[in-house]
Amino acid sequence: MTIPAWPATLPQALQISGYSEAPPDVAIASQPDIGVAKLRRRSSNGPRPVRGNMTLTSAQVDTLLDFYEADLMGGTLRFSWRKPRDPLTSAEYRFVTRPEPQGGDGVFSVTLDLEMLP
Repeated sequence: MTIPAWPATLPQALQISGYSEAPPDVAIASQPDIGVAKLRRRSSNGPRPVRGNMTLTSAQVDTLLDFYEADLMGGTLRFSWRKPRDPLTSAEYRFVTRPEPQGGDGVFSVTLDLEMLP
């Protein structure tokens, strides 16, 4: 099965304002009967949280929602897109939460809550 690609008619980068990225959460804590919690690594790699904003037109909102609902089957499939800090390299992503555009009069803001997959 071919992995869908981020639509070319949507912005190809997240806005700097509101952008965040974090390393994968690969640690797990266990609480002994006495003392400080013990931490250990549970895996060598995991999804990297990526969050950012986009400003879209009404037509672009339609494209985004159609991509999410149809191409990604309601956000259940992964997709290919450029890396935020290395635009010449692509990565696979999935939506953590559904996109919810806000605004009106032809200008909308949407926050994308994604995971960059290993």
